[in-house]
Amino acid sequence: MICHSLVLNFGMQYATTIGTSYQSFLTTASWCSMTTALLIFCYIVCPRSLGLIRQSIFETAFNTIAAFSYILACSYLGYAVHMFLQPLAIVSSMIQAYPAVSTAYILGTFVALLYGYDAWKSWTIYRNFR
Repeated sequence: MICHSLVLNFGMQYATTIGTSYQSFLTTASWCSMTTALLIFCYIVCPRSLGLIRQSIFETAFNTIAAFSYILACSYLGYAVHMFLQPLAIVSSMIQAYPAVSTAYILGTFVALLYGYDAWKSWTIYRNFR
């Protein structure tokens, strides 16, 4: 949510400058946040679903796809930021989008690592359950 907020608040006016990396990062952050919120809601409403979903291949597949999506979106956004926003930030010190969007893709990388760790934990639970 922090990554999403940073990119929306500070990067919106430079979306055309950054290009499709902006939209891909927003899409990745949105679908991962929505699916995670839905899973947490299911876990809270029905505690039994925690064990059932955690032992299924869905949790492993979702976390793996989310980790790879975040890695790809963050690397693409990082490339676009350094190619297009960094020269603008060097020329003009008034651009606040460069540090904010840079922070967003760095935080997104940590989120990808978190999803990757959760995918590994889900895989070990799934493998031990079968």
